[in-house]
Amino acid sequence: MTERVRRAKRSLEAALFPDENLPYPPPMTKLLEQALEAVRRLPAESQDEIAAAMLLLAEGDGEPEPVDPAHLPAVLEGLAQAHRREFATDAAVEAAFRRFER
Repeated sequence: MTERVRRAKRSLEAALFPDENLPYPPPMTKLLEQALEAVRRLPAESQDEIAAAMLLLAEGDGEPEPVDPAHLPAVLEGLAQAHRREFATDAAVEAAFRRFER
């Protein structure tokens, strides 16, 4: 486990349980509970990736994540497509999800 993931886990615990004196965790929305239950069924590596993403969103520190130079052309092309409002169709997105369900 990387140091970044360890820090992310500690931050997530602090966000979910801000007052260690509480005898129970603060309430969560039903949707968040459903999402966490779905994440629990994933492999540990996937859980860590999702936890890190959640923390980035929750902390909102505004710091962009570094882009691997090997991925930079694809990222720039994706941004250009978004700027041109060229988005995947609903059918293409559904087909992509079906490939991952196998």
